Amino acid sequence: RALLFSLAVLAALSALVGVPGILFVFLMGLMFSRFADEKFLSDVRKFGFALFVPLYFLAVGLRVDLGFVLANLPVLAAIVVVASGLKLAFLYPALRRWVGAKRAAPVSVLMNTRLTSATVILLLTVTLGLITVAWYSLMISAVVILALASSAALRAFPSFSSPESAR
Repeated sequence: RALLFSLAVLAALSALVGVPGILFVFLMGLMFSRFADEKFLSDVRKFGFALFVPLYFLAVGLRVDLGFVLANLPVLAAIVVVASGLKLAFLYPALRRWVGAKRAAPVSVLMNTRLTSATVILLLTVTLGLITVAWYSLMISAVVILALASSAALRAFPSFSSPESAR
């Protein structure tokens, strides 16, 4: 009951402020993860992943102008290459020092996913009119491509080749 009440309050607050409700839900998740017990968090995760996460990604995807993305594939490819290259170039040397050479590459690839945080930020910026739907469409497409590519790239590392070996 407390969870549903909190969600209702956050939905009303997001409507008043004029920002996507997911931003407040995201912040609520951060708060609950610090103060709630593991059983409660487990129940919330099940509920959230079953109901809210699919609806959120549906809402994110419905705003994408697929025709614009397809007409600008070279720009999309450049965004993906530059975003990946810069992140990996800056992360890998630092991670090599902190986690060692063996783990630096897979951790760098893993940190290249950025699916949830990027979609929240992009949804907020397009809702507030800071970027156009065209740029939103390209950026969301790049984020999804990077998340899928990162997941596939992790399989190249022996410690991530199967769910059993990753544990």
